[in-house]
Amino acid sequence: MQLILENIEGSGEVYLKILKAICGDTENKSMVDLMCHHAPYTQMLGFKTKTYIDILDRKLDNTDDQKYFICNDIFNFLKKNEIIYDVAICSDGIEHLPKDKGFELIELMLTNSEMQIIFTPLGEYMVTVETDINPDSHKSGWLPEDFKGWSSIVIPNFHPKLNTGAFFAWHCDNIEHDFERVKNELKSII
Repeated sequence: MQLILENIEGSGEVYLKILKAICGDTENKSMVDLMCHHAPYTQMLGFKTKTYIDILDRKLDNTDDQKYFICNDIFNFLKKNEIIYDVAICSDGIEHLPKDKGFELIELMLTNSEMQIIFTPLGEYMVTVETDINPDSHKSGWLPEDFKGWSSIVIPNFHPKLNTGAFFAWHCDNIEHDFERVKNELKSII
């Protein structure tokens, strides 16, 4: 299931509206933000329990949430994790991994959470060689077709100045029903 938003340009406001629609009701729920960077938007989602993970020691935009930040490799964290989160989010993160490690991340997200959400550029945007050790470089490109059994929202013109799109992919139980719920919630921006 895929929704394509042709006539929308990306912005923080659009991103947050779509992310909120996908997350749904967050009251009394838990979230882990994987490869969180500065977590500019996930801190605004209203989750009761929050965990932010990044391999680099980041300062979060909302300093009140800094106490929930863990500097760790996401693979080490998820493999040792004993908590099942309601929602696992990886926003602008999976493209920083080689493709095989990206698929490993997806599997770990499925194991560690009830709902999984990924946001990434559409296709091969600024991909460098996989041996580039800079954690901020792009090592893979992704398409909605890479996420079998997931729903997606594609914004082909998300970054018009960069001439590239982006998309959300998400997965949960009863994804068909959830896709319709999200589509209905987004009617105001479609």
